Amino acid sequence: MDVKESLQRILAQERKVTDAFYAVFLERCPEARAYFQATDMGRQSMNLSIALLVIECYHRSSSPVAEQYLHYQGTRHHDRGVPLGLYPQFLDTLLLTLRMFHGLEWDEELEADWRAAVEKAAQAMSVGYQQHFHV
Repeated sequence: MDVKESLQRILAQERKVTDAFYAVFLERCPEARAYFQATDMGRQSMNLSIALLVIECYHRSSSPVAEQYLHYQGTRHHDRGVPLGLYPQFLDTLLLTLRMFHGLEWDEELEADWRAAVEKAAQAMSVGYQQHFHV
């Protein structure tokens, strides 16, 4: 299984996966709770699904459109005061959630591929965080 196939499975049950992610993330990273206090978590779930689509696209093809989206998201995170220090915790929680979701189909190769995809996307987001891209 590769990241694209994994993503298709995730999207088939996206709300279950995204709800599990946020439950685990906010439990493991209580300092992140403040950034979600006034957030519609249904909408946030959709945003995470979109982000996963963009991450997979950027990982697979380095799409300029995906890169611009990631730059913009980095700027949005900066503008909301989300520290870059939360990114590693986000990554670790995402991988844990995906491992739980995939069960026995999860292996070291799939984890390495997802890690590379999210780290590449985080690099693009950090550019937006530092250079401030606006629509």
